[in-house]
Amino acid sequence: MGSYRTLRLLGEGGMGRVYLARSPGGRTVAVKVIRPELAGDGDFRARFAREVETAWTVSGTYTAPVVDADVEAAVPWLATAYVLGPSLEDAIAAHGPLPEESLRALGSGLAEALTEIHAAGLIHRDLKPSNVLLDVAGPRVIDFGIARAVDGDGYTRTGLVVGSPGFMSPEQAQGERVGVASDVFSLGAVLVYAATGNGPFRGPSSAAQLYKVVHEDPDLGGVPASLLPVIRACLAKDPAKRPAPSQLAGPDGAAALLSESGGWLPAPVASAIVAHAAGVMRLDAPPAAPPPPATIPPAQASGPAARPRSAASRRALLTAAIAGGGLVAVGGGGAWAYAATAPKPKPKPKPPRKPGQAPLATWRKTMIPVGGPFTVHGGVLVAPLSGDSSTSLGAYDIAHGRQLWTSSSQIEGANPPWVLRGVVPAITNTGDLVDALGAYDLTSGHERGTYRPAGNYSVKRVLAADARLVYCALGKDDLGKSPELITAVDPLTGRVAWSVPSGPDRTTSIAEAGGTIVGDALVYRLEDAELYRLWARSTKDGSLLWSRTRHSAGSVDALVPAGGRLVTVESAGAGDGSSLMTRDLRTGTAGWTADNRHQATFTAPVAADGRIYLRRGQLFMAYDPRTGHPLWDSLLGSNNVSDLRIAAGSGMVFLANALADGVQAFDGATGRHLWTFSYPGDFSGRASTFNLAVAAGSLFVAVATKLYRVPLN
Repeated sequence: MGSYRTLRLLGEGGMGRVYLARSPGGRTVAVKVIRPELAGDGDFRARFAREVETAWTVSGTYTAPVVDADVEAAVPWLATAYVLGPSLEDAIAAHGPLPEESLRALGSGLAEALTEIHAAGLIHRDLKPSNVLLDVAGPRVIDFGIARAVDGDGYTRTGLVVGSPGFMSPEQAQGERVGVASDVFSLGAVLVYAATGNGPFRGPSSAAQLYKVVHEDPDLGGVPASLLPVIRACLAKDPAKRPAPSQLAGPDGAAALLSESGGWLPAPVASAIVAHAAGVMRLDAPPAAPPPPATIPPAQASGPAARPRSAASRRALLTAAIAGGGLVAVGGGGAWAYAATAPKPKPKPKPPRKPGQAPLATWRKTMIPVGGPFTVHGGVLVAPLSGDSSTSLGAYDIAHGRQLWTSSSQIEGANPPWVLRGVVPAITNTGDLVDALGAYDLTSGHERGTYRPAGNYSVKRVLAADARLVYCALGKDDLGKSPELITAVDPLTGRVAWSVPSGPDRTTSIAEAGGTIVGDALVYRLEDAELYRLWARSTKDGSLLWSRTRHSAGSVDALVPAGGRLVTVESAGAGDGSSLMTRDLRTGTAGWTADNRHQATFTAPVAADGRIYLRRGQLFMAYDPRTGHPLWDSLLGSNNVSDLRIAAGSGMVFLANALADGVQAFDGATGRHLWTFSYPGDFSGRASTFNLAVAAGSLFVAVATKLYRVPLN
C-alpha cells in the first residue's frame, strides 16, 4: 500500500484487513486496508475520509496515531504507528489477570487516551481488549474514530454491528446516539476484563450479552475492592452518571503511576513484549552477509559497510536486556527502554521564556480569510469567512485548530457572531430578496431553526443577543415607506417575542454599528437627516426605557457594556474630538466623562478584567469604568488607528493594526509592554483583514489566510 512494504497479515475485521508493514525509511506501521465492497460505497468513502482527517489530530502518549493514509486510492487505506507489544486480550489469555498496580496504571493511561481522542472530536465506539496494545511505556489505544465511518450516524449497517457486545454501552446496544460517556462505559468493561480475565457481561451469545449490558448489573467478582467504586461509576447505565475520562487519569496523570515502581507490567507480560518485538524484527532481518575479511579497513569500520550489523546489534540488545533484568527494544527507527529496578527519568522541563519573548503558537492553520470579528465559545471558534464572492460562517475546534464546519448559506453582517442555546444566529441570503435569520448548531453547523419575517420584511441586522433571544432590525426596500422594526426572536423556533417600530417615524434608521445588551436593556443607535438618537428598550417586552438625541454634526460611535454600566464614545461635531462617557441605564443621562482636553479621537473601547481599554491619539490607555479615571497610558509609535484591533482577557490586553508587525501584548493592570507576537510568513502586518480574540487562556489571531492559537499561561 503506497510506499509501504507488507510483512505479514495481522488480522481482519468488519472494515478490512490489517497488515504489518515497513516504510522505506524503516518505520514499522500497521496498515489497514478497507474491504473492496466498502471501497465501492461513495457514502462510506466520504465518512472514512472525514474520520481519517480527524484522527490525524490525535497524538496523545497513549494512542497509536495515524501516520499516513490514502483515502482516494482504489482501495483506501491508512497507516498507524505500530506498537511492539501484544494486545491486552492476548496478554490476559496467555498470562492471566493483571495485579492491582498494573490495573491502576492501565486505567489511567486509557483515560488519558480517551481524553485526547475526545478532544479531537472523535468517539472511539469500539474500545475493547483487542484494541488496547501493551507497551513497556504504557497502554496504547488503536482504531479510534474509524469505526464510525462504517455506519455513519447509525448503529448497524447491513447487519454489521459496530462495537463488541460485551464491551459496548447500553445506549450503543440499543442503537441510540452515543457520546463520550459511551467510551467511559467501555473503559470500565475493559478494566473488569483485565482484572478478572472475563468481561462484566458474559453470556452464551451476543444477544445474551447485549441483554445483560442493557438490563442487568455487571459481574464484578474478582475485581480488587479498592477499584470497585470507580469501575461501578464507569458502568452506570445512565450516561450522565459516568465520570469524565479526565477525572479518571489520576491527580498526577498516568505517567506517575507508570513509573512508580519502575515498571507497570508483571514480569511474564514484560518478557512477552520483548519476545514479540524480537519476532517483528526477525520478519525484516537482512540476508546473511558474506564472511567478513580477516582485517576490516579502518575507513569501513564506521562507514556504510558496517550498517548490515544493525539487526544483530538489535538482537544483542534484546538478549542482554532480558539477562540483566531490564527490557530494551528498538524498531522503526526509534527506541524505547524500561528498567525493571529504576524509574524512568522525568523529562526535563521546558526552559522558561526570556523577558520580552513572545510565546510560540500552539498551532497554526490555513483557512479562508476571516471577514470580520470572531467569537470563541465552548471550545469552538466561530468566524465569518470571506470567499471570492460571498461570506459564510466557519467553525474551528480550538484544541487543535481543526475545521468543524462551514455554513452552506452565505451570510450577511460584520458583527461578531453571537452564541446562545448551542446555536449561532446569522442573517442568511435565501436568494428570493428576503433575508432570513438562520440558527446554526455550534458543533455541527446544521441549521436548527430559521426565522423568515412576515410582510415582505427582511432581517437587516442582528443587533445583539442574550441567553434567550436574538434582537434584530427588520426593514423593507421600499424607499422609506415602511418603518424599520426591532424584533426579538427565538432562534430555534422562530417565534417572535415582541416587535416594535425602531424609532419615532419612518425617516429614522438604525445606525450601522448596531446595539448592545446591558442588564435588561437593549441599547441601540438611530440616525436620520438631522439627528442622532440613542434609544433603550426593555428586553422583556420592547417598551421604551429612554431616548437621548444629539445634533446631526455629532455621533454615537461605540456602545460597550462594562461592569453593569453603559460606556459610550460620542462626538459633538467635526474637529471636536470625541468623548468617553457613561450613561445611566434607568434614565440615559450622562455620568462621568473622561478628560479629553486635547480633543483627540477615542477608538471603540474593550472591557475586560474590570478595566476599559482603548486608544486615544498616540496613547494606548486603560480607564476605571466606575469613575472614568485613567489607570495607565502607553505611548505608541504612530497615531494611525486604521483597522485597529484590541482584545483583552487573562489579565492582559492586546493591540494590533494594519500597519503593525504583529500583536503587542501589555499587562492589563500596569500597561507594561510584555512582548510582540509576530506573524510568520510574507504577510507581516499587511493583511487587509485581521482580528483578535482572547478565550480559554489563549490569544487567537486571524491574519490573511492563517489562524493562530497563542498560549498565555
